[in-house]
Amino acid sequence: MVWIIVAGILVFLLFLVFISQVRIHFKIARVMNDDEIICDMKALYGLFTYRYEVKNMDFQGFGKGLKLKDGMGQKKTDVQDQATQGEKRITAELVQQFYQKFKDIIVRVQNLQEWGKRLLRHVRVTEVRWYTTAGVGDAVETAILSGVIWGLKSSILGYALRYVRLKKTPKLGVWPVYNKPHFTTELEGQAQIRLGTVILLMFVLLPRIRKKQKSDDAWEGRLSEA
Repeated sequence: MVWIIVAGILVFLLFLVFISQVRIHFKIARVMNDDEIICDMKALYGLFTYRYEVKNMDFQGFGKGLKLKDGMGQKKTDVQDQATQGEKRITAELVQQFYQKFKDIIVRVQNLQEWGKRLLRHVRVTEVRWYTTAGVGDAVETAILSGVIWGLKSSILGYALRYVRLKKTPKLGVWPVYNKPHFTTELEGQAQIRLGTVILLMFVLLPRIRKKQKSDDAWEGRLSEA
């Protein structure tokens, strides 16, 4: 009888885990020379939280690359998290290394693109806001710039949101400033996906990785025999 109760409790807890939502909130903002990138993730009803934050970005030329000052913090309980801050530099060599690793992943995982689209179909975007204020000091040029910004926003969001389930119409705004050079933009959004869906899709992905690795080993063995 006790084992039945324990098993029932475990099944119920597992059910709660599977139906829980992974919630993601991101914000990208630039106000004149100040930059801010924030990404918050919560899972298991808020028991697990993660934050990645970039406080400042400084482009120092193509040779030195992009300098980032970031802060990362993890919080698995309700206790205040402790953040670690540091500086990172994104150079052309680092981008090339990342691109090469990404290519290797695509080669090793069968139908990775199809799996990614399948994952995105389960993502529900609950809110997107993108507001921009811009001006170059001239009324005609500012009006042209505002039209270009509208077009870029529509194209970027149309491409980025075509695979996900959009729950609300994105809120967009472009306000021209005619009397002085000015640029401020803020992109903010929220999305969620069931944790159970992520777990199931990971189980679908893992056999594809192993199968591809086995086929690579077999092919290398044939080459060595030859």
